[in-house]
Amino acid sequence: LTSDGRAERRIRYATLPTEYVASGTFEVTAPQIVFSLREEGSVAYDHWIVRGELNGQSFSIHYPDPADGPDIVETYRR
Repeated sequence: LTSDGRAERRIRYATLPTEYVASGTFEVTAPQIVFSLREEGSVAYDHWIVRGELNGQSFSIHYPDPADGPDIVETYRR
């Protein structure tokens, strides 16, 4: 996260060699944080909007598992 509202998310799964990178913007309206991200290589209109909760020096985002499992929760700490 940057002071001018830009965000970058990098994910690497233990079972895959590829790193997935998404970049875009974020906006904070406490206690909520909202991201608008686009994965590298995706088409121009393919944005991922995800919301999360701020908790002091950390935030968590929640989104559905694409394989119909339990929701995925990612927690980020400063």
